[in-house]
Amino acid sequence: MPNNQPPRHGKPTQPQNYSVGKYHRASERNMPSERMRRAEKMRREEFMRWRVSETQRHKPVNSRNKESVYKQIARENYHTDKGKGKVEIKIDEPVTDDKNEYLKAEKEIKKLNRKSVILRNIAFTAAGLVLSLILNIFSFSVPYAPSVVHIDFSAFTELWIGLAVHPLAGILVVLLKNVLYYFIRPGGLASIPGKVILDSLLIVLAWLISKRLISSPLIQKKTIRREMMDLPPKDYAARAVFTGGFISGIITSFVSLLTTKYIQLPLLYKYFNDQGYSAEAVLQNYQQALQTLHNRFPFTERIFPAIDSIMQGALVYNVPICIIKYTVSALLVAVLYSLTYKTIHKKESSD
Repeated sequence: MPNNQPPRHGKPTQPQNYSVGKYHRASERNMPSERMRRAEKMRREEFMRWRVSETQRHKPVNSRNKESVYKQIARENYHTDKGKGKVEIKIDEPVTDDKNEYLKAEKEIKKLNRKSVILRNIAFTAAGLVLSLILNIFSFSVPYAPSVVHIDFSAFTELWIGLAVHPLAGILVVLLKNVLYYFIRPGGLASIPGKVILDSLLIVLAWLISKRLISSPLIQKKTIRREMMDLPPKDYAARAVFTGGFISGIITSFVSLLTTKYIQLPLLYKYFNDQGYSAEAVLQNYQQALQTLHNRFPFTERIFPAIDSIMQGALVYNVPICIIKYTVSALLVAVLYSLTYKTIHKKESSD
């Protein structure tokens, strides 16, 4: 029978001579037996399994099919020593999840990452709540504006948390901030419901618009093109956040006309009428502020000659002030968004 094994290195084998006794035993040792052929076949099969598993191991794995790929690799592997990153497996038996060390390590890493992210989200939300309350307390009146109109930048912190953590976290901060603010300054009751509605609307709209812009095909193509050309990456997420915050701020500013007419003013007349807040007094406050503005800047008389109603005064003063407030807030959030998002949602090393 011819020898089908590959040639071995070293000394050449002696010629087979079945007629000579001393060569007859050597030829029998060199002839592949049935047992040796089966062992060689199994060795080749195991090598092919290892080669396929190594090929799949180095392929990019998506988060959706990562677990199924790990299961397939574990089933196709052969016996290895049990230890870190290794699987104890038998070829003829399927591998269950409780014996798969790859899945165990992956689950432990995901569990630790999830806990770490949750703790960072809670800590950041609590810090944002404190900062938002402080910014709301230190509100101030705008020069040449009515005394009933105030500006504060607490929307910056709420928008920051709503985009970096989650919109529900930002809305939670809005609610808790206004509840705490009521116990500190009960006189701001008339403005609290309108602020809750406007700030919540700002967060939801900004989140929807910015997420849609970040995942848009245009930004994805630009990012891929810069990677192919070996150019430094651009922070398109910050631009999308500012665009979303700016557009949502304009929409929310015009919605403030409705909250002023149907929520803030009725509450002001009902609960603070004894303090001089009536429709006539509020309208007179707007007219005096406009007259002061005309005296300081005469060219404004051509733009806003007079204010004949409270809603006209709100359009002249409240809407521009809200646009300025929300634009500044969106700009600050865009500057801090990328760093904050990476810090909150970073994953622990798997080593």
